[in-house]
Amino acid sequence: MGLKRKEKFSIRKYKKIGTASVLLGTFFLVSSAGIVFAEEVEVPQAVVQPITVPSAASEATTVSSTSGVSSTTDPSQSTTNSAVDDNTQVSPAVPTASTTQTTEVDVVGQAKDGQPTDPVSAETKSVETSNTQVTSVQKERIVSTRVEDEQSKAPQASENSLSSEVAVVEEKTAAKSQDEASLSAANTQAQSAAVTTLAMYRLYNPNSGEHFYTSNGYEKVSLVKLGWRDENVAWYAPTKGEEVYRLYNPNAGDHHYTLNKGEMTNLSNLGWRYEGIAWYSAGTIAMYRLYNPNAKSGSHHYTASKSEVVSLTKLGWRYEDVAWYGMRSQDKGTEQNEPVTTTPIIKVTNYQRDKGNLNVVVMDSEFSKPIKQVLVAAWSENNQGNIYWYTSSNMKDGRIEIKVDEKYHHNLAGNYQVHVYIDYLDQTRNGFVLGSYYFDKVNGSHDFASNYKGTGLYSLSINKVYSKGDVLFAVWSQANGQDDIKWYSANRNGTSASVSFNVSQHSGIGTYLIHVYQNDNGKMYFLTSGNIQVKKTTYDTPYYSQRDARWAGRYYGISNIDAAGCVPTSLAMVFTALSGNTILPTQVADYLYYNTVEFNRGTFGTTGRGVLMASNHWGYKATPLGSYSNLVTALQEGHHVLAAVQNDKFVLHGSHELVLRGYSNGATYVRDPYTPSFSGWYPVSNLWREQSTDPVDTAGVGAPFIKITDA
Repeated sequence: MGLKRKEKFSIRKYKKIGTASVLLGTFFLVSSAGIVFAEEVEVPQAVVQPITVPSAASEATTVSSTSGVSSTTDPSQSTTNSAVDDNTQVSPAVPTASTTQTTEVDVVGQAKDGQPTDPVSAETKSVETSNTQVTSVQKERIVSTRVEDEQSKAPQASENSLSSEVAVVEEKTAAKSQDEASLSAANTQAQSAAVTTLAMYRLYNPNSGEHFYTSNGYEKVSLVKLGWRDENVAWYAPTKGEEVYRLYNPNAGDHHYTLNKGEMTNLSNLGWRYEGIAWYSAGTIAMYRLYNPNAKSGSHHYTASKSEVVSLTKLGWRYEDVAWYGMRSQDKGTEQNEPVTTTPIIKVTNYQRDKGNLNVVVMDSEFSKPIKQVLVAAWSENNQGNIYWYTSSNMKDGRIEIKVDEKYHHNLAGNYQVHVYIDYLDQTRNGFVLGSYYFDKVNGSHDFASNYKGTGLYSLSINKVYSKGDVLFAVWSQANGQDDIKWYSANRNGTSASVSFNVSQHSGIGTYLIHVYQNDNGKMYFLTSGNIQVKKTTYDTPYYSQRDARWAGRYYGISNIDAAGCVPTSLAMVFTALSGNTILPTQVADYLYYNTVEFNRGTFGTTGRGVLMASNHWGYKATPLGSYSNLVTALQEGHHVLAAVQNDKFVLHGSHELVLRGYSNGATYVRDPYTPSFSGWYPVSNLWREQSTDPVDTAGVGAPFIKITDA
């Protein structure tokens, strides 16, 4: 459908500078004799301040004149702020923008109804990528010929007629080259005066297929912001010579350019809108005109590139001779017509001293460059110790809004310095000093929480941690002062921080104190505190043998402890460690045989279900571990795990129960209740592979690895 002009520009009042400038519809029109400007352009009245861009950790600011820095706490006095000139480098080693201007535009125009209209479609993006093969045209100062884009609209000519037409075009363009010397002489009168040249920019609308030409740098910037693609300078137009007229087709949304006054008149009679003199023709550079009979918009194309003429003709475009002439930039003095872009509008809004926050708003001004992202740096300490960087690329309705909040700065009261940096799509950056704003102390709450996970393992956590820096938990027992203090680094997950520790690393029972700090740029900031109650710190695991003479020969049903008592013996070791009281294998065997049917009742040994029932009877929690990663985690956390293995070193035939605890370099310590000499460190992966598949061992548990804890 193309770009509907009333969807892209609102009609405003303009004043004319120079002569022969015309504004029709809603596009800017610029002739070589003058430029159209808006009467009211809101430009911040800024004092230029050179700013040294900070590193990620700090921001160093140097100001050439202190009078230019706002130090007020009143936001109304800091609405417009000190600006860094476009030519001042405030960014470290920013990559140079490509001269081909292929950066994807992510700022869209605004329709009258307030809804954004994006002229760049996904389909067009893919077409643009395919056009990269046409590179010879770049030598003629044209960025892209859009050959494949135009191919979709080109007529289908036969091969013979195509070859014939190409030959004619090449013959004509060759003849034009031979005539350039005589043309130069013919144009001597037009160039005899003090002629200057204007760079003529070429832009491309990927939706309509139209190429647009203008010498107005302001108009170029505005169209690029709406999704048109900048294709660099097409040629240089003199400021004097034959008049080239511009017309607009309101039905197709297309522009046409011609030297022929009769053609201009005929098109005007057909409903085209005359938009005045666009530029002038003089010089030795021929601008060729081609026509695509299949295109509804962008049907005419103008280029100084002979290779582009040949390429488009091969695709079915019709060559229509020379449209006008241009000049090389060095023929005469070149007029500087690049736009003097305006600075985006920057405001501070919703300043709330008592709540410790304010909003920074960055808005497009009429001719500001397209914005990529906005960064805000704020801090209150002299050494910038609590500096925090806010970043946003969320442009909505032509504005980006960022909230500066004390909570990101360790909730410190004081005068906050606020600087803004604007990154543009052309890889440049501007910096602005917004001044000083006082924030009162706002107490933050971090909601300390603790959770006992068993076997002396505690999980500690806090939330609402907004500022940057590592979170550290200091833990010690109150009974012995801080002689057993240890620092634990927390894991961050969004605004939460958590850590696990085992009291076996400390001494004493009773109250344990926990203080939480944040290390930011080498300085410790206190966040919150809490405490826990500890009843036990040691979980030493004893060793019992099922072949011990004290109970080896005791029978339960079909067998005795010596032959079938590996599970009762292993459970006795774990229960003794968790309780701190001696619990013998016979006590566990008595419970299993006389209170359940899971031990030597029709089957040899104890079922997996029996392990769960005995653990519950003694007040402990038994958790089957269904994956290798769960097994490793349980061992890393210091828990006891009962493991049933088969056909390995520990048991040649059948299956056997072991006690696992500890983890180091992929290995765990094994206590073998049948062969004491086999106890020691073994790879966890081997034990997992050797797990029992006996239905007795897996009954009620699945994988025969069971974690047993006191919580």
